[in-house]
Amino acid sequence: MANQLAKRGFHALRFDYKGTGDSSGDFCELTINQSLEDIHLVIEQFRQSFDISRIVLFGVRFGATLAIMYSKLAPVDALILWNPILDGSSYIKEINESYRRWLNGSFTKQSKGRNINYMENFGFQFSETFLNEIRGVRNIGKELDGSIPSLIFTEQDLGIDQRHLFTYEKPVSAEYWIKRENEFNKVMVPVYETNKTLAWITNLTS
Repeated sequence: MANQLAKRGFHALRFDYKGTGDSSGDFCELTINQSLEDIHLVIEQFRQSFDISRIVLFGVRFGATLAIMYSKLAPVDALILWNPILDGSSYIKEINESYRRWLNGSFTKQSKGRNINYMENFGFQFSETFLNEIRGVRNIGKELDGSIPSLIFTEQDLGIDQRHLFTYEKPVSAEYWIKRENEFNKVMVPVYETNKTLAWITNLTS
């Protein structure tokens, strides 16, 4: 996606939140407020480094939820939201059930009891503070601002009355394996969603 945007003249920046991926810090220290600060820092760095006139946030799952939250705190010009998490408690239940299914088919030894300070899931430690913040996410769809152009990939009911204010696309989840020249590994690319996004953002900025 970033490469395709760059070919069309857009500046595209991918980043890991503090405590995740290749960023510094520990995952157990991750909080929603820190993640929102990270978005702000990235945008400010972007503005200072390039002649940027408009900012579009693109988030997937909880990243999409954070994009909605940030849009309530500071101005952005557009949002691209892919299956945003609408209810935090349901999200925690979902990833816990996924982890339990994975454990049942693995040789991983489960620890007895539960640490009241954090929840471990797929090797990540969710602090109790972060879990409580996630549980506090409810009806996030109603936080969407109709004045901000938004492309939303979802099959969920966002619980908002003014659906006509937003552009909805149903995720196809048709993924294609692409092998690049001189590379052994292949990458999985959601071609339909990528093309829809490129067309939408090009039309938005033309």
